[in-house]
Amino acid sequence: MLTKLILSAEEQNALQRLGGMVSTRTIGAPEGRLANWTASGPGPVALIGGEWVNGVALCPKFLITHPSRVVSLTWNWDTGRLGEWSDFALLRLMILDVETKSCWTLDVTSLPSSTFIVPESAQISANCAVALQLKAGERVGKLYSPPFVRSIEVAVRYRTRP
Repeated sequence: MLTKLILSAEEQNALQRLGGMVSTRTIGAPEGRLANWTASGPGPVALIGGEWVNGVALCPKFLITHPSRVVSLTWNWDTGRLGEWSDFALLRLMILDVETKSCWTLDVTSLPSSTFIVPESAQISANCAVALQLKAGERVGKLYSPPFVRSIEVAVRYRTRP
């Protein structure tokens, strides 16, 4: 289930910095009303327990100039490095929409590979960033043999409006 996340003032500042990075991308989204972008990168490493840790933020390599809305998210993340934490680890996708300055999360703990249809009411722009987050149990403090996700792949399908 897609859940709206309320960002702290510090997180809002990070979102603004991310928005500055997004504006440096090349302009030129594919033509057409239905398109997609894909990205991949390293996942998160939970060195401390009980806290959400981000992997790399994945975003399109081009700036989508037309108004757009995300239709679906498809992902695939590697489960092989969770080790003994596999029963205690929580994983979620964090979707940051730099245009509307909103943030959404999607629990993917039991879905290492799947597709999610985004409800129209969410109004997430295709100029978004997606990061996999990992939380290793509720134990607070440094972890011995920390869990991590080696890699994540994301595909965002979106619809443009002329």
